[in-house]
Amino acid sequence: MVVKKVYFYPMKSIIFSVALLSMAFNGLTQSLSSADIIKKSIAFHDPESIWPTFQGKMNFSESRPDGSIRSSYAVFDLQESAFEIYRADNYYFAIENDIFQLIEGELEEERGRTMRDYYLYLWGLPMKLNDEGTKFGHSIPSNYQDKSTFKVEVIYEEDTWYFEIDQTTYQMLSYSFFKNADPTHGERIELNGLVTYKTLKIPKSRSWYQLPEEKFLGTDLLDKIEP
Repeated sequence: MVVKKVYFYPMKSIIFSVALLSMAFNGLTQSLSSADIIKKSIAFHDPESIWPTFQGKMNFSESRPDGSIRSSYAVFDLQESAFEIYRADNYYFAIENDIFQLIEGELEEERGRTMRDYYLYLWGLPMKLNDEGTKFGHSIPSNYQDKSTFKVEVIYEEDTWYFEIDQTTYQMLSYSFFKNADPTHGERIELNGLVTYKTLKIPKSRSWYQLPEEKFLGTDLLDKIEP
């Protein structure tokens, strides 16, 4: 019979080891800058850098608190600087090489350009944080829906944004923004699920809440991405 040796480790040693691991992890998180964290998040969502030359069609369902649901789609050709969007029973327009063309419905050109920028930015996150002129603020360890996160500040001329990034996977879980850094004038967007296109991973669901009262505004669903 073979007698196996059983080793008993003093509790103090175990506690000390756990403390060392915790200190090492805290040191790692503190050494990551906001730009480093966003870079890792981009690596999670777009590991092969598909987004900068993305060509595809995104199909959406947009629901609102009154129960209404609107279908729409957006066609992206970032390689050729082309974009078009169709909203059922509303309008259909295209912008190519910065030339606006209203194909159907009624829509002012300025509003169309704003919609293009809105879709490019929000559905292109976190990759759009690679754009020139992005100014990173501080980042702090945080907690979002029982997950350990980094809360990363991004400062624009009129808005201040905060991104919740999972500390383990670096998936983007949520973001919020405030006009002129005013805590009484902002919105929070909760992200759920992922839609994968090749190796590109785009959040599937975006639920909007008005801050500070957390009033539900609606949910935008990315149903699918097509070539």
